[in-house]
Amino acid sequence: MSKGFRKSVIAGVLTTCALSTTMIMGPAPALAVGGDCTAKKETSGLNNRGGALCSSLQADSRARPKLVRDLGPDYTGAYFTALNVWRYTDWYTCYSGCEGAYEITHV
Repeated sequence: MSKGFRKSVIAGVLTTCALSTTMIMGPAPALAVGGDCTAKKETSGLNNRGGALCSSLQADSRARPKLVRDLGPDYTGAYFTALNVWRYTDWYTCYSGCEGAYEITHV
């Protein structure tokens, strides 16, 4: 066997082994979404806003505050990953009632 032929065979075998290992192992599983968060509603006159604070979040999670209105659309704030800092929605009127909440999703 020539040296060039042996190098080609070895390269082919190594490539086949690498591809086989990738196919057997498959893609990495996604981490669970979650965290330890709390929510509140703040009121100023007729205006309300929802607030959220997370003391921990899973590695691939993010959270955002929500103001859940009884009769009307819910409002949400910006997503965040910072811990131990209150984040809020904008101020809105809730004529029929509302409450503060949070939402956790994948990054």
